[in-house]
Amino acid sequence: MAHHLHSPKLCERYRERLFITVIFFISFVYHQVSAQTLDTEPLAVTSVCAGSQIDVTGLRTAASSDFTIQLSNGGTTYTDIPSFLLSASGRYEITYRATIPANTPGGTNYRIRIVSKSPDMTGTPSPTILTVKAKPNLPTVSISSLSFCQGQASGALSATATDAAATLLWYGTSATGGTGTLTPAQLSTTNSGVVNYYVTQRLNECESDRASIVVEVKPPSDAPTVQSLVVCQNNPTPVIQPTGQNLLWYTSNNGGTGSSTAPVVNTSQTGQTTYYISQTTNGCESPRAALTVTVAPTPSAPGVSAKILCQFAASEPVTAVGEGLRWYNIDGNKFESAPVITTDKGASFSLLVSQTVGGCESPKATLSVMVLTTPMPAVTKATVEICQGTSAQPLEATGTNLKWTDPNGNVTTTAPTPPTSAASANPNGDVYYVTQTANGCESPKVAITVFVQALPTMSIVGSTTTNVGVEVPLKLSFTGIGSYTYKLSTGLVGAALKDTTILVLPTQTTEYKVTEVSNKCGTGLPANGSSATVTVLVPAIQTLALISATVCAGASLTTSFSTSGNFNSGNVFKLQLAKVETDTTKIVYVDMPNSLAVNGQISGNIPTNTAAGSYWVRVVATNPKIPINGKNSPTLLTVRALPAATLTGNQTIYEGQPSSLTVLFSGEAPFAIAYRDSTSSGLGTIQSLTATTSPYAFAITPKKTTYYYLTSVSNGCGMGSLTNRVVIVSVNPVLGVEDQPLADAVEVYPVPATTNVTVRINGLSTAQTAVLELTDLTGHTTNRQETRQATSSLSLDQHPAGTYILNIQVGDRRASRRIVKL
Repeated sequence: MAHHLHSPKLCERYRERLFITVIFFISFVYHQVSAQTLDTEPLAVTSVCAGSQIDVTGLRTAASSDFTIQLSNGGTTYTDIPSFLLSASGRYEITYRATIPANTPGGTNYRIRIVSKSPDMTGTPSPTILTVKAKPNLPTVSISSLSFCQGQASGALSATATDAAATLLWYGTSATGGTGTLTPAQLSTTNSGVVNYYVTQRLNECESDRASIVVEVKPPSDAPTVQSLVVCQNNPTPVIQPTGQNLLWYTSNNGGTGSSTAPVVNTSQTGQTTYYISQTTNGCESPRAALTVTVAPTPSAPGVSAKILCQFAASEPVTAVGEGLRWYNIDGNKFESAPVITTDKGASFSLLVSQTVGGCESPKATLSVMVLTTPMPAVTKATVEICQGTSAQPLEATGTNLKWTDPNGNVTTTAPTPPTSAASANPNGDVYYVTQTANGCESPKVAITVFVQALPTMSIVGSTTTNVGVEVPLKLSFTGIGSYTYKLSTGLVGAALKDTTILVLPTQTTEYKVTEVSNKCGTGLPANGSSATVTVLVPAIQTLALISATVCAGASLTTSFSTSGNFNSGNVFKLQLAKVETDTTKIVYVDMPNSLAVNGQISGNIPTNTAAGSYWVRVVATNPKIPINGKNSPTLLTVRALPAATLTGNQTIYEGQPSSLTVLFSGEAPFAIAYRDSTSSGLGTIQSLTATTSPYAFAITPKKTTYYYLTSVSNGCGMGSLTNRVVIVSVNPVLGVEDQPLADAVEVYPVPATTNVTVRINGLSTAQTAVLELTDLTGHTTNRQETRQATSSLSLDQHPAGTYILNIQVGDRRASRRIVKL
């Protein structure tokens, strides 16, 4: 047996069978994996309403946890629809509950299938052909919202089906759930609030969405706010104005028909009437409020008697007999309380008064008021001035039954005589009063002020030490009665009404004494302390030796200086220059421009027009109000002047004739000058000369009329100034214009020109006419004139700057020149 098993032939067969078994197993496993399926089972229904739910069952051969239900209307396109898992049986059976979308159109060829998302696998459609019935429209409600007042009678709600075959179902106040009934919902107005009622319609076994009817039950309004009235008899008819809206007026608390017009109260008869009022807000009428109107009788006017007072008597309030008095002026304006009669001045007026009883005001009674006055007496003088020790006269006044009161309060009927043995102690004088009495009333007091004046005295306070240039206050004190006049030892005179302070500005230590003081009563004497001394400190400046004793005009000069003492705030140091003079009355110091002092040194510029010579130099301080002049520098300054040159030599010569020009100089030699000439053909080159004397002449040889210009002058101090810097040398030709070409006979100058140009035609006779024509570079003629003068002028004022051509014609001869206008 063992031998049989190990024979080569048996081993070969065993290997073939093993190979076949392995291949079969692999094929079986592959078939199982590749044959996974997902089948949608037949549906339980063949017809469904849009918006309703159906159960979908599927069989699967592979594990999956993510499924979707899809719907197709007879085509190959499927759309996901909402669904959720109901149950799953092991790995093979699943059931989902799916919702047919409410907007799905009605149709008979709908298919359902299940698809898997993981793994991605599309199931076979259900064999059931599904009919979808369209969802009915909402029923028509007669009104979408209703409004009732609480407690108002109401009935059943109503709605209309949009299809005659449809049936209405009522759900009461349930928005969802519940079972619809065929009986319309009944309204309740017992409680206020807003309630939604719902109704659907059923058609072809499909039910629509629920339509809502909003019902509002409004609470009743509050009763209007009223306030009972008390009206006085015969007063104007009152306006009854309860607080509320859409008021209705009734004559009783219940029943009846309300009126929107408020009743008119009759005030001619006394009595009491009650009205009942409701208000309507938000369409609902309120309970009624009671309003009582009482017409009360009018009381009689209060009793009054006329009031007569003297001026300046004690003030009194007015009185009347009655209760609840009310006072008015004659215009009817009411006082807050009984007015008080003031007696400061005479018056005659009337007041009105009423009384109020039971809330009703009586007619007004008239009260006459009179404040009697007596004119004040006339006084001869309201102010009497008497000098101490002189005889006084009794005071004077004109009036009836005069009464006098002196400053001590003593009263007499005899005019008093003021005493003059002592001056008035009161600086405002002594006051006397006088009155007159008539008609039983005393007049107001008239004051007479009496001044008994003593001879004045004066004292000065203010001794101090100060810097020169600082004002010092001195206080002047007086006794006696002002006004005062005074004189001090310095010659200062003044006047004052009372004690005063004056400002003095001494230039040196000064004692100020009172030499005289007076008032209306005469001249008095100085009082104790009748002098004050002001000690004045004067600073000093010493100008030190100059660094350089010789300087050119226009150059800078620097020197050192020293000071002692203090200078006032705002002080500035300056450098001054004065020409040395033997006559001191002729010495004049002038400020050097740009003086600048720093750390004991000061610099300034020598004016350029300073003449040559010897000069004193000093430093000064502006020291506000009183300047300080410093001492001269011990060094005399020699100033070298800048040069000045004047050119002379205007002349007329014949062609070929020699000539010369002369220059006059000022300042120190040697002088360097420069000049140039100018003819109609242009400017000449600059020529330079050196001169050691003044005047200085130099030769010239002009061939035609020529301008000569000085352009500069200088010496060892620098560039100087030029005066009369231009001369003209006119050259007359020997031959007439007929004997030479016109171009040689014409001169035009100056070139360039500014305001005008001179044209000279040498040899032109008065019998000949020359035409002068000026054109611009475009050929346009800008000026044209004829002349028989040898020398003419063309104005260029109206010409803009630029280049022009001047054409000159004499007979049949022509010439031209280029002109530049600046």
